[in-house]
Amino acid sequence: VVDTLASGVPMRASPPVRRVFRWNGRTSSGTIAPDGTDSIRVSLIHQGRSVLISDNAGALPVTVETVPPHPKVTGVTPHLIPRAGASGATIRYTGNHGVAGRILVYRTDLPGPPRLVKSFPARRGGTTAWDGTLAHGVPAPQGTYLIGLKVTDKACNTGVFPAEFPPVAGSTAHAGVTVPYL
Repeated sequence: VVDTLASGVPMRASPPVRRVFRWNGRTSSGTIAPDGTDSIRVSLIHQGRSVLISDNAGALPVTVETVPPHPKVTGVTPHLIPRAGASGATIRYTGNHGVAGRILVYRTDLPGPPRLVKSFPARRGGTTAWDGTLAHGVPAPQGTYLIGLKVTDKACNTGVFPAEFPPVAGSTAHAGVTVPYL
């Protein structure tokens, strides 16, 4: 037993008494429940039995998930985009677990910290494309860019790549692209 939602609440079958009980994913002591799958059991004291909340397919589980996804950009090809807008780059990534995320394009060659210059939806399949443009279809200026990824899972846990900003040296291998107009 992780938590007790109610105790001693009278329920009748005829006429039916309906009640709504909500669980906030915490234990009876107030801490977040451990990750895993839980079931809700209703004990019918006067009938001497317990039932799991279910539908025709079986018990309806409640999943507690507190660990955020760990997305990673695994490759950007080509590494050089000769002319923004004319061609683009294919971005490969992992760690999105079938959930669509957002591609984050940072400019890294200017003084100061990397600057987010574009964000757009990523596909669920592990690859998507950047057309080499910034907001409103403006071609990206000559420079160096880092491709990041943000994924929010079904439990609303968010994971980002790179995990730290500015990124640790070597942690973003294969996630960069340069726009050198030729």
